[in-house]
Parts: sequence; structure tokens; C-alpha cells
Amino acid sequence: MNVIGYINRVKLPLSLIVARLIPVLTDSLVSYDVAAFFYSVSLTIKSVLVFILPFIVFSFMVSCFCRLGRNAFFFCVLLVLGVFTSNILAIFTGYLVGIFTVPMLTIQASSEAYLAAGLGTLWTFQLVPLFSSMNALVAGFLVGCLINLLKLDLLKPAIPAELIKVNNIKG
Repeated sequence: MNVIGYINRVKLPLSLIVARLIPVLTDSLVSYDVAAFFYSVSLTIKSVLVFILPFIVFSFMVSCFCRLGRNAFFFCVLLVLGVFTSNILAIFTGYLVGIFTVPMLTIQASSEAYLAAGLGTLWTFQLVPLFSSMNALVAGFLVGCLINLLKLDLLKPAIPAELIKVNNIKG
């Protein structure tokens, strides 16, 4: 077996394992201020991503529907069925796990102990999203369908015919 090929195959899982082990192994070596700094940076990045996510969802939905053309309706049906199926499975899984595991829990937690043991932040940076990701999904769905129904070529790529042709060279 080729060693380099094996390393390339396991690069992502190995990176994830290492990234998960580093905080666990270095927890006692890092001061509270450094941990609070990285926690604050993490929350800032999360806030920016949550703010940008609806725009990404909207643009992907509109682009997808514009490129699908006639198959957009079939995609809509599959998308709705997929969302319903996913939600039903998540609800039943959560319910069943809750029924079987919650009675076995005997840990008593108090809110004072939880707050005292928590990690604080050095700063708070909060961007309030203009609209939710679900609203962006619905709006992207509607705008994409509208562009498709009106047969507007606003978002379809303009690719020259020379780039699309495939040269069949016999030799």
C-alpha cells in the first residue's frame, strides 16, 4: 500500500482527531485569559457566520433554481420531502433517546454551580441577523421559481459556444 495515498485518505479524519485532542490535552497548560480570548474570538466568528448565512442560503437557492430550469419543480418536491423526512426522523430520534436516557440520569445540576464554573468572554460582539435562514430559504425558493416561470436569463451563466464545444480529435 502506498503510504502517501494512505496519508491523503486519512488526512481529514486525522486532522479532526488532532484538533479535538489538542484542547483536551493542553487544558491545564493554558491560562484563563488565553482561553477566554480564544472563546471570545470563537463567539465573534460565530456571530459573523450566523449573520452571513441567510445571504448564502438565499443566493444558493436562487442560483440552483435558475440553473435547474424545467426540473425545478421536481427539485422542490424532493426538497420538501427531504425536509419533512429529516424533521420527522430527528423528532422521533430525540423522543426515543430522551425516553430511554433521561430516566437513567441522576446528576443534580444547579444554575449557580454552572455559572461559576463557566468560561467568560473578554468582549461581546453580536451581529443581529437581518432575517432568519428559514426566511432566506423560502425567499430564495420563491425568487428562483419566479425567475424560472418568467424565463428570465438574469442569473444564467453566459458561456460562449466555443467553450462548450468538445473537440473530437481522431488520432
